[in-house]
Amino acid sequence: DNQHTATFLMTDGDNLQWILNTFPSSRFWWNSSARGSVPLGWTISPALHLIACPVESYLRRTATRNDSFVAAPS
Repeated sequence: DNQHTATFLMTDGDNLQWILNTFPSSRFWWNSSARGSVPLGWTISPALHLIACPVESYLRRTATRNDSFVAAPS
């Protein structure tokens, strides 16, 4: 009962221009060598599946055990 849970969430995934531009390849974001070292939720737009299915597939295929996807509120 004396326990707290913290969640870490990257919340700019509803910005499709960013997701479709430098996000997947940037060493500061998805392509970081540190990604996966801690559990982290990544917001992505539900529309990504319709607009850019190959990008969504790439993110899912390259996700680590510590990467989770959360539907962005947009």
